[in-house]
Amino acid sequence: MRYTLVIISFFTLSCNQLLQKKNIGNDISSLRIIDTTVNVIVAAKASTNTLDTVENNNYQNLPFDLLIKLPAITDSNNFIKALKENCHLISEPNKGERINYIKKTKIFGSDKEFYIVEYDFRDGANCDFPWKYQIVFDADAKLIKVLSNIRVDIVKVFPKENPFLICVSATGKGNGWHQINRIVSDTLENIYDGFLGYLPKTYDANEDNSINDPNEFHYKVTDVNKDGFNDIVFYGKILLTQGRTKDGFWFDNEIIDGKTVSYSASNPFKIIPASFIFLYNQNNGHFSEKEDYSKKYEYIFGNSK
Repeated sequence: MRYTLVIISFFTLSCNQLLQKKNIGNDISSLRIIDTTVNVIVAAKASTNTLDTVENNNYQNLPFDLLIKLPAITDSNNFIKALKENCHLISEPNKGERINYIKKTKIFGSDKEFYIVEYDFRDGANCDFPWKYQIVFDADAKLIKVLSNIRVDIVKVFPKENPFLICVSATGKGNGWHQINRIVSDTLENIYDGFLGYLPKTYDANEDNSINDPNEFHYKVTDVNKDGFNDIVFYGKILLTQGRTKDGFWFDNEIIDGKTVSYSASNPFKIIPASFIFLYNQNNGHFSEKEDYSKKYEYIFGNSK
């Protein structure tokens, strides 16, 4: 399985207009559309992930006209019900369900405008984590794609171009990845190639043999190879939460100076600085790793290919 990426950066998102209050819950009268025309580099906080149920079951027979009628809609329960029916969304019944936001933005690869609606059903089975959908529509309310991510960020990688959608995803156990999406022929396409193996990870909150610090690696947008196109660099630390012998055997604790020392995220056996560079390829329009990081960190994770 190949994981995709993004992390917590120190850049900020600048919006030309902020027309909505976040976490509106059931008060849809306060709902406004956020115009996210971005003019600075941004970065994310927390792959190729969309749940199988999302990928296989979302479709639309007619445009979601209620979206175009905002902010005239005043009943959030009816809005959510209509949204789920229109896009055939699957979720557990939950009284806490809500619309977190509606954003309007352009996306790299198209000059058209798109809506992103985040529907949050708050809780459910572990396999349905993170219990929310990000639904992408075109300006005519035609369904483009349903995503299921921890977060979707609108990131302007190239200063003079429209932004990308960077998705941050994870399983309920904390194994995560990223995507970088653009528009191709009115569809969303992931152009982040990820690692050649399924390890290392750009998001790792699962305390098995190791864990990321922070769980979602930071990232920065910079022209690493000086070719005139910005690249993406993920960086942070890998914490070994178990001890490891020179022969590659893992252990939970050991005796040092007559005392038992146990290893965990709060007391790691070893801290390893890590950096993953993904270069923009002008020929295929993808972000690909500068080197084989699965091979580079094979001494920690073993052969993950």
